[in-house]
Amino acid sequence: MLGELISIIIPVYKNEETILRCLNSVINQTYKNIEIIVVYYESSDKTLEILQGIKDNRIKIIIQDKKSGPGGARNIGLEHACGKYAGFVEADDEILPDFYEKLYSALVSNACDVAMGKVCCVKGLEECSRKSKNKVLEKFSDKMKFLRNGASFDKLYKLSIIKENGIKFLEYYRYEDNPFNVEYIFFCGKMVYESDAVYKYYLNSEKETAEYRRVLSDSLIPTTDKIFNFIRARNISGKNAVVIYDFLFRSYIDYFIFNRDIYEFIKNGIENKFYFYRKIIWYKLKLLKRKLLKTDKEI
Repeated sequence: MLGELISIIIPVYKNEETILRCLNSVINQTYKNIEIIVVYYESSDKTLEILQGIKDNRIKIIIQDKKSGPGGARNIGLEHACGKYAGFVEADDEILPDFYEKLYSALVSNACDVAMGKVCCVKGLEECSRKSKNKVLEKFSDKMKFLRNGASFDKLYKLSIIKENGIKFLEYYRYEDNPFNVEYIFFCGKMVYESDAVYKYYLNSEKETAEYRRVLSDSLIPTTDKIFNFIRARNISGKNAVVIYDFLFRSYIDYFIFNRDIYEFIKNGIENKFYFYRKIIWYKLKLLKRKLLKTDKEI
C-alpha cells in the first residue's frame, strides 16, 4: 500500500541491545511510504554505531544536544516530520509488519483523525492488553473512556492537528504521553480502534527497577498539573471533566496507590471547581483512601 507519508518518530538513548530489532520491525512495514526519524541522545554504548550501520534512505538521524526525556525527543521529531500522519515507537519495542498499514487503512476508511491499535506486553509469553472489537468513537467522553492508558506508541495521529493546536509532549518527565493524548483527543474528531494492528511492548528489567518506578512516581504531579492547566484553559467542565479525572485514576492510581502526594493533588484539583460531580469524585477518592489505609496496615 502506498498512501500518504507517515512520519515514525523513535527516541533513542542507550539502546544498543534493542534498537536493531526495533528498527528492523519499522523498516519492514508493509506500508512503505514512511520516514523514520530517530532522535538520538549521546551515550557511551554502541547505539550510534548500530544506527549508522543501517542502510535505508528513509531513516533520518537527529542528534539531540540536551537530555529532555522521551517527550523532548518526540517534540524534536515532530518539528522535523514531513508526513501527513505521525506515529511513535519506543526503541526497545517492535511492531508487527502490518501495524501501520492496518492503522492507516482504518483511519482513512472511517474518516477518522486518530487510529489506535492493540498492545501486547511481552515478557516470556505475550499478553494483549485488550480484546475489544473494532469500533469508531466520536464523542470526547467516549474516546477518553476507551483509553486504557495514555500511551502514544499504539496510535497514528494527524500531524496537522498536532501543529495547528500547538500540542507538545511534556519534557523531562515520564507519563509524558498522557497530557498529549488528552489534548489531542479534545481537538480531534473521530477515533477508530483497530484490534489487528499489534504493538509489542517489552517489559524489560529496567522497567521493573525501583529507580524507574521512582522516576515514574516523580512525574505524576507534573503531568497531572499539565492536564489540570489544560482543563482550566479550555473551560472543560461537567461530564467531560469527569472522564478526564477517570482517565487520571486509571493511569496513575492503580500503580501508585501509596502516593499520598498525588492523592491530595488530584483531590484538591477536583473538589474546588467541579462541585456538581462531587459525589462521583468523592466516592472514588473514598475507595482510594481505604486502599491507602490498608497499605499502611500491611506495612
